[in-house]
Amino acid sequence: MRLPTLPIILHLLLLLLAAGSVVAQKPPIINGIFPETNQLKFSLNTVADPVNPGFELSYEKQYAGRFATQAGITLMSLGLKKVMDAGDHPLRFSGFRISLEEKFFVPTRTIRRVHPYFSAELTHLSVEAELDRGVNKTPPIYSYHRRTWAANLKFGMEIPIWTSFILDIAAGMGLKQRIVESNYVPPIRRGGPVLGEFLEYAPFNATTFNLPGTIRIGYMF
Repeated sequence: MRLPTLPIILHLLLLLLAAGSVVAQKPPIINGIFPETNQLKFSLNTVADPVNPGFELSYEKQYAGRFATQAGITLMSLGLKKVMDAGDHPLRFSGFRISLEEKFFVPTRTIRRVHPYFSAELTHLSVEAELDRGVNKTPPIYSYHRRTWAANLKFGMEIPIWTSFILDIAAGMGLKQRIVESNYVPPIRRGGPVLGEFLEYAPFNATTFNLPGTIRIGYMF
């Protein structure tokens, strides 16, 4: 299902979510989720992500009692996946992902260690990859440029684990528009090594379901 207007809609929603931080109150916050109103987080699952590996840092600001806004950026990198390089044909992988998430923490009558929340998240991903022929040999065996815009609804929990550190776990579902541009040529027949079958990123433009999941370690201050 094609939806060319999705990027425009997502950018409008991005502006609406960002508006919350404009009216943010200064600490201390009455009936806040945590005594500290700022969090700096590092994502654990993006490092080992089999599809979009990278290193993500995010910042969360608590305001208005039960609300918080979180913004993050991921620098895409194979990192631990360097072991997947195919000998004389190294895979180059680079790009970025940005995200903005608005959280609402569920009110509770008692003091709890686990703080559940619902959130709305917008993300944009841009990735480029090349499978090289070797030193000073062009063009690459395979290359692609992949972009996605996604809108997600998630349920999560923030759990203090030690002193000023916190564990943030969330999962949910949403929609994403995925656009892939590549030099992929479908193989005529099966059999033998076909790099396109390994990477499976043929040209593509469609809107599909999205199942996001995150695990982050944060520092509160």
